[in-house]
Amino acid sequence: MTAPQLLTEAEAASRLRLCPRTLRKARQDGELSWVQFGRKVLYSETDLAAFIEKARQCPSTSAKGRPSGGTRSPGAVFDFEEARARKRNVTPA
Repeated sequence: MTAPQLLTEAEAASRLRLCPRTLRKARQDGELSWVQFGRKVLYSETDLAAFIEKARQCPSTSAKGRPSGGTRSPGAVFDFEEARARKRNVTPA
């Protein structure tokens, strides 16, 4: 039986082009499997491949898109010229 190639945290982070802290956080959050011998934490290539697949984003064409802009207004158009004309025609009581 051949042992799978195990990578150190630095090697795995380098392969994924991530910060080692990102791998550590994923491991602590249960998103990434690892092997531990004593105090040494190692990652297998299959675990890294599974981690990549979990992170894969595939946007659906049927998903409703986010509304543009950050406004919550009903979208009514306000005619400032008309409002100014009304204001001029109102006489104070």
